[in-house]
This record gives sequence, C-alpha cells and structure tokens, in this order.
Amino acid sequence: MQILRSLLLLIIGMILTRPALGNLGRYSIPFEQVIRPQLNLPPDADRLTIRTALEKYLATTQLPDAVRYSGQRQLLFYLEFSDREAFHRLRLQVEPKVDDYLLLTSYVLYDATLDYPQLVERLEHYFEMAQKLEPGTDVAGWIAHDTLAVMTDNYDFGKASLLVHKAIATLPESSWFLRAQLLGTIARLYVDPGNSPAIVRQGLAIYAENEKRMRMQGRLAAASDSAYNQGIGVLFAFGDDQKALEHFARVSPESVYVQDALVFSALAHAHLGQQQEARASLRQVSFINYPESPMRVAFLRCYGEIVRQLLGEKANLKLCVTLPDATQLDVIQHMTQEILQLAPSPAIETAVLKQFQHFYRQKIRPENKKRMARSVDGLELARARAESDRSRYESQISRMELDLAQKKSQLTVSLAASSMALLGLASFGFWRRQVQQQRMQNLQQYLQTRILSRFLPPALVEEIRLGRSRLDEEPQKRMVTILFADLVDFTSRAEQLGPERTARLLNQWMHMATDVVFAESGTIDKFIGDCVMVIFGAPLESAPDKQVERAVACARHLMRAMEGQNQVWLRDFGVSFQLRVGINLGEAIVGSFGSEKRSDYTVIGGAVNLASRIESMAEPGQILLGQNAARHLSSSQVAALGARAVRGMKGTHELFQLHRDELSPASLGA
Repeated sequence: MQILRSLLLLIIGMILTRPALGNLGRYSIPFEQVIRPQLNLPPDADRLTIRTALEKYLATTQLPDAVRYSGQRQLLFYLEFSDREAFHRLRLQVEPKVDDYLLLTSYVLYDATLDYPQLVERLEHYFEMAQKLEPGTDVAGWIAHDTLAVMTDNYDFGKASLLVHKAIATLPESSWFLRAQLLGTIARLYVDPGNSPAIVRQGLAIYAENEKRMRMQGRLAAASDSAYNQGIGVLFAFGDDQKALEHFARVSPESVYVQDALVFSALAHAHLGQQQEARASLRQVSFINYPESPMRVAFLRCYGEIVRQLLGEKANLKLCVTLPDATQLDVIQHMTQEILQLAPSPAIETAVLKQFQHFYRQKIRPENKKRMARSVDGLELARARAESDRSRYESQISRMELDLAQKKSQLTVSLAASSMALLGLASFGFWRRQVQQQRMQNLQQYLQTRILSRFLPPALVEEIRLGRSRLDEEPQKRMVTILFADLVDFTSRAEQLGPERTARLLNQWMHMATDVVFAESGTIDKFIGDCVMVIFGAPLESAPDKQVERAVACARHLMRAMEGQNQVWLRDFGVSFQLRVGINLGEAIVGSFGSEKRSDYTVIGGAVNLASRIESMAEPGQILLGQNAARHLSSSQVAALGARAVRGMKGTHELFQLHRDELSPASLGA
C-alpha cells in the first residue's frame, strides 16, 4: 500500500505540475514541484526546517529512484551550508548525472585539486551549458549564484558583475526571488566598509528594494535577511548604531540570521550606552541548531565578549584571536577596530594585530590585487575598492608594525637596566626608520599601481612599475593591430532616451567593453562617444599573427557579450543595439604625445585612420578586416569582399569579413 501511495502521489504531482515540468528542462523530478508539497511545510519555512523534514522523507524505504535522487540532491545543497561532514557522507552516495550541471557545480566547489582559474573555467562552462540546455529555468541562475561566491572570495569583482548581468538577462519573469539573490550578492560587495559612501549606499538601496519585494510576496525570512544585511552595512560602514538597530528589529525569528542580529543589536546598544537592552539581547542568543557555519559562530562569540567588555563585565577576549581563516576580511577589520578601542591587555592587543596582519596577507594576495585592479563594474566598485583597500590596509599594517615595535620597546625598557634601555630605544629608532622606509615604498607602489592604472593601460603600468618603460619616452614606430567598435544608431537612440538614461547606458557599455578588452589582453586607447578604440601589440610587443588573433577573439567576445547586455538594456531602457567592428594591421607611431603638463599614451598614423574607416563601412553585426589583418587568418575564417573605395583615402582597399559561421547567430540579428 505504501508503494502504491507513493507512486500515486508522484503521478498526481506530475500531472498537476506538467506545465512547470515543461519549463524545467531535463530534470525528471523537480524538488519544488513534486517533493516539497509532500513535506507539509509552511510556504516560508527556513532552511533548517526544510532540511529536517527532507531527511525524514528520504528515510522512507519505498521511494522511486528518481524521487530519491532529486531529494538527495536538494539535501546536499542544504547540508553544504550547515553540516560539512554530513555533506561529504551524502556526497559519496549521490552520483551526479552528466547533464546535472547544478549538482556538478556543488561537486566542483569542493574539488581541492583545482586552482582558482581552473575552478572558474569549469563553473562558467556549467553555467553556459545550463543556459543552453535548460532555457527558461532557474538552473543557470543558481549555478551563477554559487560561482559568484568563488569569484568574490577571490576579489574578481568585474567578472562577478558580468556574470550577474548574464544570469539575470535570461531568467524568466517568475524567477524574481533568484534575481533578488543575485543582486544581493553584488550588494554585499558594495556594502564593504572600505568602499566609498556612495557605493555603500547603492548596495543598501539594492537590499532595501529586495526587502520590499520579499515582504510584498510574503517571504518574511528572505526579507529579514535583507534587513539584517542593511543593519550590518550601516553599522560597519557608517557606525550608525541607531539606524542599525532599526534594521535589526525587522529580522524575524524565521531568518537564518536571527542570532547574528541579536549579537550585533547588543553591540549597537552597548555603543549607545543602553546597557539593559544590550544584556537583554545577549541573553536571547543561542547557537543550538544554528544553521550557519562554525566560522560565523566563532566571530559571533567574539562579538559577544566585546559587548561584555563594553558593559564592564568579565570577558574572554582570547576567543577573538583564534578565528578560522574562512572569516571575512571586513569582519576581521571591524572586529580589530572594536577590540583596540577597548584598550585590552598588551598580549591580547598584540595577538589581535598579528591576526589582522595575517588575514590581510592571506586574503589580499598578489593575484587578488591584480584582479581587483583589473575589475570594472557599473558603479566603479573595483576602482574604488582597490584604492580604498590599498590605502586602508597598508596604513593599518604600518600602524600595527609600529605598535608592535612600541610594545617591544616598552618591554625592553621595563625589564632591562638603563644601558639596555638605551639600546632598546636605539633599536626602536632603527625599526621606526625601517617602517617609515617601507611606508614610502608602499606609497610609491600605490601611486604606480593604483593611481596610474586609472588612466593608463594595465600593461603599460606594469612596464613602468618594473622600470622597463617611462611616460616621457619618445614615440616610436610599431607594427600594431587596431580595433574600432561602436554601437549602431546610438546617436538617434540617445535623443529618445534623454541625457540621464543615455549616460547610464553608455557607462554600462564602456564597462562591459573594458572587461572584454582586458580579458583579451588589449589596450584601450580611448572611448570616442559610443566607439571604443583598442590596440594590440603596444605597449607590449607581440608578433603580428598573435595581434590579429587577439583582436579577432576580442571582436567575437564583444559580439557575444552584447547578447546579454541587450537583454539588460531592453529591460531597463526598452532599447537594444547592434555592434559593428573594424580591424586593421599596419605600422603606426605609438607613445606619449603632449607636454610635461598633459600627455596621452596613444597611437597615430594611416593604419589607425584606415581601421576607423573600415569600422564605419561595416554592416550591423559585421566584423570587417583590412587586407594586412586578413592575411594572418585562414580562408575558412574570412570571406573576401573585394576592393572598396574608402572615404577620405586614396585608391581602393581590399576588405574581408569574418565568416558569419564564426559568430553566434544571436549576435548577428537584433
């Protein structure tokens, strides 16, 4: 009877959810439509409640294999956040299907043999395949959601932003919840206390909009999560305790962050001198059945001790100097500041400062600094964060080293005779000079790698940093490849959009183009209205065939990126654009042109002019090449268009188009 009952429930579920199943691609038993209705859960059940009910359901012996597989896969996702040991045990029992990209994503995230570039390449492949094979579903969106965590942990903000836009562009209208989750991930980056106030407020605005939408839809737990994140944002970034308390007050008991909100409410009350309220909040804190990670428990316990110290009670600040490496860097920064203001014992202060130094060096590794410097995003998050992180953390490190030197000096003076004290002071003076020298070196590096990178191509900045290139070098003749790309009919569309919306759209286009060009190792010479001019072969030299190869790859990448960008523009502005591209190879003069007061790194010459003319002759969705560039491509890649007269230039020029089979069909029509 039990078998018949299970089969009957399954058949009824599949009949009732047939339209939904038709939109869910190749998953035979979708959890939400078939299994969850059998768990008898409230609509807004939290993750822990669902997990418990699902475990009981899977304990049923007579379940069809497809149903059991779907339930186990969903349970894996819940265990991933809360119980790593159980996750790995269950992982050994569940073998992913070859087209189950969502489960494969979860498996790859725990593959310790993959380094960051390999991991991201694998995840992006799953994302693209899910978009292709599961159209109209949430599958690709949830893969993007998991991939974003990896990208943001590695400070790859530009790539994370691009992935969000790609994911959101193809989500069905019914997936507003997932869209809010993806936007919330980007908002989390904006709300980092190291960013400028304007960027932090943009992140808070996203959270506020998400919270409003969640409450309208009756998703109180999800709305509470957004309220909690707003509270943390104003507390960490602005130190606004009263405003933070208003946000924490909206966190409901159903939220996974209810314990977090209680701890930080106690901290805010303590800052405001409201001792009774602070104690009341602490008394409610309980980590029994806490669904989040042990890492969060560790730093929340530390904050509890900070509150007790603020209240004048006996506190154990030693809990604050043994935090897991997984702790977020902004949490460590804020926590360190809180502890230093308490004037703890010298041993605790030294340990806390060393811990912060360790986290800084672990998290902001050289490869992460490079990613931060390359990152470009709609609100210039990467530039602002790279500059603020660099100046803030270098200053903090210098202060810590100086503080540690002072501690050593004080201990030397108190324990040694007068002669030894003099020696200690001399040593401190030498240490101080070393620190000052290091700070000057840090400042010089900051000027080179942060200030210059805002105005000069990354490759040129690196050349300058290594001493192999100077801004005042004489221009020189080089063989370079020049690419021009612009949006078709942008001027006429801009009149319809108005100046404010046009500026926003143009800014998004420039940031997207910059991401693509930097990814293909190109140098952006300049933006001319809606047109971008790109150089390959300068400032770093490369063979002509390599230049053309990178330029063609860049052109194709731009065409593909326009597909996702057009979805965003259609949604936000009601317009879409086609792209046209011109590529030419030839000799040109490359270098800095101008005076000592103002100069530009650029390229000039007939080859540049011809590239610009070729681009203007291209049809919408077409990539045209000059004869010199086409020589470095195979006949299967290009089609000859014959000799054409070029406006403003003598004679005729042989033109070629990149074969349309080489382009995605979606990028050719609009």
